[in-house]
Amino acid sequence: MMSSSLKHTPLAALSRPVAGTIKNTLVVTLPGSVKAVKENLEALLAGGVVNHAIELIRGGTGKQVHAELAGHHHHHHDHAVRQSRTLSHDPSAAASARHRVSPYSLLSLENALSLVEERVAVLGTEKRLVTQELRAHVLAEDVLAPQNAPSTSTTSVDGYALRSTDPPGVYKILTSNTHKISTPLPEGCIYRINTGGPLPAGTDTEGVDGEENEVECLVQVPAGENVRAPGSDVSKGDVVLQKGDIILSEGGEIGTLAFVGRKEVEVVRRPVVALLSTGNELPHSNDEWGGIWDTNRPSLQAALEGMGYEVVDLEIVLDDIPSHVAAIRKGLDSADILLTTGGTSMGPTDLLKPVIERHFQGTIHFGRVTVKPGKPTTFATIPVGGTTTPVFALPGNPASALVTFNVFVVPALRKLGGWPEARRHLPRVSVKLASAMTLDPRTEFHRVIIRADSEAGGQRSSRVASLSGANGFVVLPMKTPERSRLEVGTSVSAVLIGAIQ
Repeated sequence: MMSSSLKHTPLAALSRPVAGTIKNTLVVTLPGSVKAVKENLEALLAGGVVNHAIELIRGGTGKQVHAELAGHHHHHHDHAVRQSRTLSHDPSAAASARHRVSPYSLLSLENALSLVEERVAVLGTEKRLVTQELRAHVLAEDVLAPQNAPSTSTTSVDGYALRSTDPPGVYKILTSNTHKISTPLPEGCIYRINTGGPLPAGTDTEGVDGEENEVECLVQVPAGENVRAPGSDVSKGDVVLQKGDIILSEGGEIGTLAFVGRKEVEVVRRPVVALLSTGNELPHSNDEWGGIWDTNRPSLQAALEGMGYEVVDLEIVLDDIPSHVAAIRKGLDSADILLTTGGTSMGPTDLLKPVIERHFQGTIHFGRVTVKPGKPTTFATIPVGGTTTPVFALPGNPASALVTFNVFVVPALRKLGGWPEARRHLPRVSVKLASAMTLDPRTEFHRVIIRADSEAGGQRSSRVASLSGANGFVVLPMKTPERSRLEVGTSVSAVLIGAIQ
């Protein structure tokens, strides 16, 4: 409509025609003059524009129209989830040109998560030393046992090594200080040994007793008593860890690598995260007070480092284009993913979307999601070399930032790091509500305390203080005509972000 109107008069730039949908109804607003209405209607009715729009609203694909246009140009787009052009406002344009209604499609939670899964690619691999720094990495190779473990017969308890042919009688005690383990024991002697120690040459069994200079064996001990055979834990060539296994912080995987003697191992590269906040209202030093403390950046940095990720702190970015461009460029040069908070709405200082699209040729995959809190959450990718770097612009509200970080960013981080698909999202458990909850038209995440008795107590979503005690989010379904409220005792799904109390 705007393009057609501009052909008639440059004053059409002052008009703000709007087209959109309310549920399954197409809504179009037209200018006030009769002449302008006539010109806009001609644009809408020519070439089947309205018919095409109605077909899409009804769930069609519009393939027939695209086929008819193929003689002029060829393109493909998915009306449900893809933005095929620059939609953000031009910061250099006059205020009258700024969007009053968001140009970004409002996507469902499921569609938004699918786009993240589709557009984020697994990073490459690298060799890493086997240290505690391996936590949160994913193995990029099968790990085989290079030898039997244990490599020789060893004892499973403290006691004395002897031959199964030794009859009852009094025996002299030898130790590691008085006898080489590779030398067969002399007749009339047995060998003091500690749990896990290798048996001396020629011995094949162990008796249990105290520490003395001499001991009397009252019975003849059968072969293999209290002895672990070579390879009883792991045989040479066994797969002890598989490609795709996650090296967790609990230590079992690192212990296994050390147990089989691995000094280094090939893993998927763990992503480095560039983190920034935006806003002139935030204090830029400890001596300033702008009315709002920067809550999000330290909170997210703590969460990221607790998960094992390296964070590049880009600090607070002023609300001007040069500052945004410089910060994003630094992030692209130093990290695998950019994470920002604030600047995602439609005000004149909300610059992230315009800068991503206009200065870095990035693609905004979604700019609004039907979740509460977190509707203006934005996901984009920026081309860097032969690949793309994902960018998440989260809302500035601390509660919204925390929810959307766990819902959208954590799965992206885990995919970058090669986590198996089934493990990319935070775990969910079924809980019973300890408080009644009213449903919203959007999928809603309520901060809650999840206790071992599986009852969850609700918190008001606007209370930042409740973040300190929350260990999960109850996921409330969208409101429907049939259901607007969940009563006490209703079973719902909850996302775990901390240990269950």
